[in-house]
Amino acid sequence: MRGAAESRRKLIFALALLSLLAPSARGALPTPALAADNPITIENQQTGSNSWELGSLVADDVSQQIKGYASSTSVLQGGSLSLYVTVNPAQTYGIDFYRMGWYGGKGGRLELHADALAGISQPSCPSDASTGLIACNWAPSYTMTIPTAWTSGVYMAVLTNAAGYQNYVNFVVRDGRLHGFSTDAAILAGLQFEHAAIIGAGGAGIAFAEALPHGARFSRRSAWPPDVADADLV
Repeated sequence: MRGAAESRRKLIFALALLSLLAPSARGALPTPALAADNPITIENQQTGSNSWELGSLVADDVSQQIKGYASSTSVLQGGSLSLYVTVNPAQTYGIDFYRMGWYGGKGGRLELHADALAGISQPSCPSDASTGLIACNWAPSYTMTIPTAWTSGVYMAVLTNAAGYQNYVNFVVRDGRLHGFSTDAAILAGLQFEHAAIIGAGGAGIAFAEALPHGARFSRRSAWPPDVADADLV
């Protein structure tokens, strides 16, 4: 039988970890102790560029000199993203990836440049007669793995064809570090408890249940009040 001191130690550890992972009762996320440690604060202090602003030759929907869209509106750091691009007529093109932010008032920072890509004219996008929805079925033109060093935020992929016409594709990079609903289990995996009591039905509670599948679950939607008399983790 575990001693009272060990049980208290595990309980304190679990509560401290839960406080870092779960939103407060009012839905607010934990506030970083020091703004200087915030990766977004650090990123926005870097040297920026206003070259993300489109020039005088902007592609239009009629001629479609260069148009594109992304495989997803948001992607995790380290995740895969594909861009679907069409050029008219067929010609090479380049992509400049910018993160949007303060950067001393410049509004963006160049993160990656891809040049001399072989462009094709993709097929037209049919319209659904009943809904009016226009859906393209293009072949992927450029696929990349989002660098883990890219700071989370809004990104702009500026497309420029060989004739100088430009367009852009927006997407969001999400923080892929171990925290939050989808990755809590990776943090908790390996913890050994015989009688875990998991309280709550939110993101942190679901993550604890995933990592500790034999634990007893309590929420106001099911068993309440929780019985934690024999628990070695709450």
